[in-house]
Amino acid sequence: MIRIAHLPKESVAVLFSHTGESREVLSCARLVRENGSHVVGVTSYNRSTLATLSDVVLHSASYDALHYTDALVSRLVQLVLMDILFVTVSLDMEPEAQGASRYPAMRSLRRKNDRRYADHKT
Repeated sequence: MIRIAHLPKESVAVLFSHTGESREVLSCARLVRENGSHVVGVTSYNRSTLATLSDVVLHSASYDALHYTDALVSRLVQLVLMDILFVTVSLDMEPEAQGASRYPAMRSLRRKNDRRYADHKT
């Protein structure tokens, strides 16, 4: 909550809630909007409060087999979405920021992506 209260205007907060009704997540979403930033909500329910408060909604619903709980598989889907968002944003960052990554695997992935991009430009 403290970090969200100090987000610069026009920032983006990505908030996750399976039901879209988690009290803490909704408090964060309201605070983000009050501060003039944007909310990307990841939820399984498109009519949830989080979906209503979000500028962009990513749905993580799943059709589970009987032996899985609804929340378990949806949480796994949310983890995959988080990973996709992280990699996408990391690859789109400024080149000088890319070198500062704490994750060696990300640096390697960026180098491969940069080489592919250079090959396509020529």
